[in-house]
Amino acid sequence: MNKKIHYAWYVMAAAFMMNLCVIGVASVGISIFLPALREKLNLTGTQSSFIMSLQGIATIAALGGAGNLYKKYSVRSVNLFFVFICIIGFVLMGVADSIPVLYLGAILTGITLGGAGHVPTSTLINRWFVKSRGKAFGIVTVGSGVSSTILTPTITWIIQKYSLMYGFMFASAIILVLEGIAFFIVRNNPEDMGLKPYGFEESGMSADTGKKVVTGYTQKEALRMPSFWMLSFVAFLVGFTVKPAIGHIILYARSAGYEPMVAASAFSMYAFVNIFTKPLYGAIADRFGTYKSNWYIFIVYGVGLASAAFITIGTPFLYLFALLFAIGIPIGTMGNPFWTTDLFGNREYGAIYSYILAFYNVGIILGSTFFGLMTDLTGTYLTGYMVCASMMLVGLVVIQSLYLSRKRQVAECKVPL
Repeated sequence: MNKKIHYAWYVMAAAFMMNLCVIGVASVGISIFLPALREKLNLTGTQSSFIMSLQGIATIAALGGAGNLYKKYSVRSVNLFFVFICIIGFVLMGVADSIPVLYLGAILTGITLGGAGHVPTSTLINRWFVKSRGKAFGIVTVGSGVSSTILTPTITWIIQKYSLMYGFMFASAIILVLEGIAFFIVRNNPEDMGLKPYGFEESGMSADTGKKVVTGYTQKEALRMPSFWMLSFVAFLVGFTVKPAIGHIILYARSAGYEPMVAASAFSMYAFVNIFTKPLYGAIADRFGTYKSNWYIFIVYGVGLASAAFITIGTPFLYLFALLFAIGIPIGTMGNPFWTTDLFGNREYGAIYSYILAFYNVGIILGSTFFGLMTDLTGTYLTGYMVCASMMLVGLVVIQSLYLSRKRQVAECKVPL
């Protein structure tokens, strides 16, 4: 007799679609439209780059409020509200005949990234999974990679064949359809369907209610703790290194003397391998625990960044750099949710995580500027990669010290239940 599939896996599939839409299309995918926007409005390089900056600022501004909304209201309803904001933003960017209208659309998409990005998907995974939480979250985060692989060439073709507005309309349609399906699948908590979280029988549950035992701190308590600010610092370091390092792979390879197709193929290999390394990291975290998996992800990611120093030796070293980088890069999307849950519990996870994510996004904005500045000052992109590798060593020391401190508190029964 076949065992019935737990509804948690359907929720995971819905979260996958949500990640594909918001992170894949509204965030990563916005770069698809930049060339056409530059041509249509005759934008300078600075003006087009400022679209990304506005997105990032709006994302940070939205994160604090989003955490409180998800704490008070339905996850699927709040998520859908932010998704409609993105659609309005896309329409404005599509019809924009002036820079202010374009920038307003970019701000709205940034608000969506803060409100409907990683916060709702990680909240759902934490509520629905006890066992295989890492694997489930790893699969969810693959959504953005699938979007980049499939939708990027499709939207590009539509823009070239028809128009920029048709490209935005197609992207909006994809978001509406997939988010609509996700809305009808998602349930806020297992008990809403008379179920227990996946893995209930194995740990951390109340036998009477079937609910996960609520542990950890409130948002107000967390904000008063030194460990919160130390974790925020680690999130900042990770954000500082991730997007700038990804965004300069092709530019760095080209500056090292590689032909455009070789540089592009190395980046394509990175993107393809990354689809598999996210579930791998999640499986390792499930099997060995987050403390041990921290050694793995920080070291591999740091070595991957440092291996940028060897790409001038020959093409195999360029691909080795891309491979190591792809193995370590899941730290950017998966590290923060794991650390937040382990160190501060699930009592007010969404509210606390939204603040951690804000520091991560501040790192992205400042890291991008710093990376370019270091390149201008030293004449090579390698400087930025080496600084980022050093930051990961600092991050590893800080995060592991937090876990050791948490372990001592548990042993001494000094943590709230």
